[in-house]
Amino acid sequence: MRNLLDRSVALGLLLRRLRRLGDRAIRSRSRRGNVAMLHAGRCGSSVLADLLDQRSDFHWAGELFENVPPVYLRMDPEHRARERIANAMWRAPAPYFGFDSKYLPEQHLHRDLANKSVPGYVELLEQLGFRHFILLGRRNHLRRAVSVAVGTKTGQWNTAGQVERATVRLDLANFASYGARMPLLDYFRSLDAVHGDARAALRGRQVLELDYESDIERDPQVAYDKTCAWLGLAPQPVQVRLKKINDRRLGDIVENFGDVQALLSGTPYEWMLSG
Repeated sequence: MRNLLDRSVALGLLLRRLRRLGDRAIRSRSRRGNVAMLHAGRCGSSVLADLLDQRSDFHWAGELFENVPPVYLRMDPEHRARERIANAMWRAPAPYFGFDSKYLPEQHLHRDLANKSVPGYVELLEQLGFRHFILLGRRNHLRRAVSVAVGTKTGQWNTAGQVERATVRLDLANFASYGARMPLLDYFRSLDAVHGDARAALRGRQVLELDYESDIERDPQVAYDKTCAWLGLAPQPVQVRLKKINDRRLGDIVENFGDVQALLSGTPYEWMLSG
C-alpha cells in the first residue's frame, strides 16, 4: 500500500510537471516579445513599467530580484536567476512580457541575488528568449543620489498619492546606496562605469536607449511612445499614474548643499548642481 501511495504521488508530480512544460511551450510559441530593462534605479523605470503594464497585450513583472521569495534564495546561485525569470515568464499569459533589473554590483546582480556580471546576465536573458533590451539612464547623478537619500529616509520610492516632502543631508565621504557605501564622487564614477559596461554588453542586440531627462522627466509618455514604436505596438491609451517625488530645487532639499557645491566644483560633475 505504501509503495502504491508513493507511486501515485510521484505520478501526480510528474503529470503536473508535464502540464507545466506544455503550458510553457504553448505560451512561448504565442509570445511575440520578451523585453528586459536595465538601469541603476531612481531613473523613471517604475513609471515606464506602469505605462506598459496598462496595455492589454503586455505584462510587466516589475523587479523580479526585489523581495525575492525565500525558495529562490535557497537555490544553487548558478540556477537562481534562471529559475526566477523563467517562472515569471511562464506565469504571464500576455503576448509581451517584460521586467526590469538594477545592474550596479550592490543591486540585483549581487552574488546573493542574481549572482551575475552584466555580460553574464545579458547572456542568460538571451538564452531565456529575450531579444529586446531597454537601457535606461539618468545623466544627473546628483539628482539620483538625492532621490536615493530621500527614499531611504521616507520609505517613499514612488507614489500615486500624496508626496512626502523631506530634506536630507548627503554624506559626502560615505554615501549609502542600496547597501553599499562609498565616497559620493566614487558613486558617480561607478554609475558611469557600469552604464558603460551595460552598453558594451548589449552591443549588437536590439537595444532601445532611453534617457530620464529627455524621455521621462517632463513627460513619461515620450518614453512610452518610443518603446511602443520600437516594438511595433499599436497605440493604446494609458495614464501617467505615478508622481515625481523630488521636484524642488536641490538647494531646498539638500541641507548641506554648500558642501556639495564645494565637492563638485572643478569636476566633470559640476554641471549637475544646477540640474
